[in-house]
Amino acid sequence: MELHEEYQAISELDAQVIAISAEDLSLAEAAVEHLGLQFPVLYDLDGEVSQQYQVYGLLDKGMTTPATFLLD
Repeated sequence: MELHEEYQAISELDAQVIAISAEDLSLAEAAVEHLGLQFPVLYDLDGEVSQQYQVYGLLDKGMTTPATFLLD
């Protein structure tokens, strides 16, 4: 499921979608614009959040692995 395609349905469930990007700011902004994302995208340029959620370097050293988390 692509979260940006289901954003309205998720919002109607009183839930929130927040993306966190570790990409260079200009690359991330271009992706947000290209995909037409309606939810907030936060930037983790120093990788702190990626490391806390243990998704940094799982598949490739120096890269953050895409992941989805449900928090209550």
